Amino acid sequence: MENQEAAQAAALTVDRPAGFWVRGGAVVIDTVVIYFIVSATAAVLRTTGLFATLIQFAVGLIYYTLMVGTWGQTVGKMAAGAKIVRVDGSKVGYPRALGRHFAAILSGLLLCLGYILAAFTNQKRALHDYVAGTRVVYPEEVATGRKALMASLAVLLIMSPVPLAVLAIKSPFFASLLSVPATLNPLTTNSSPWRSCRAKARPRGAWAPCAPRYPSIMATPTAPIRPIRAASFRLPRERPRRA
Repeated sequence: MENQEAAQAAALTVDRPAGFWVRGGAVVIDTVVIYFIVSATAAVLRTTGLFATLIQFAVGLIYYTLMVGTWGQTVGKMAAGAKIVRVDGSKVGYPRALGRHFAAILSGLLLCLGYILAAFTNQKRALHDYVAGTRVVYPEEVATGRKALMASLAVLLIMSPVPLAVLAIKSPFFASLLSVPATLNPLTTNSSPWRSCRAKARPRGAWAPCAPRYPSIMATPTAPIRPIRAASFRLPRERPRRA
């Protein structure tokens, strides 16, 4: 009887696949969790460059393999109320979880087409799900509001490059954080119309069609904003009249 009930529960679980947008929201949460773990580890070890990249790879490998192999859920999947199971509804296990992680890396390398595949399949399976023989399903019924919240996180992930690009162009501070070349930022290049007057030689006291600029604490180290003196206006002297 217990085996039959477990088989029926597994069958019902397989019939409730998690949608593409909900899975995208779970990916956002997992990415944030891994980011903080990697940042804390790199800060403690004081590492940068290639070694920091290796730390990021190792943390992701341990995180997904341990979480999926033990509970069948990452932190993002727990927030979404979803679970990763095998095709027959049984537990994934550590070897399959490890293989699924490497397959997920492959899905990302293919311009994320492996992830997008989940939006067009009936069973909502991504490329790494087909490779590892897994599914992402709801073990229990999930409220609509919870699904909508997770889907909104996925939408923010897709739209995030737009505001970041605007901030990188408008703010030298964000440009330095995002490692945007100074030549792409109109506020830190001489090609900007606000800075073009600096390259032109004018006699002292001549009118300059440029607004005065002052040093900014948000300037990038590679292309600091230098102050420009305000234009001065001199009135012509009156000549003495002859008697």
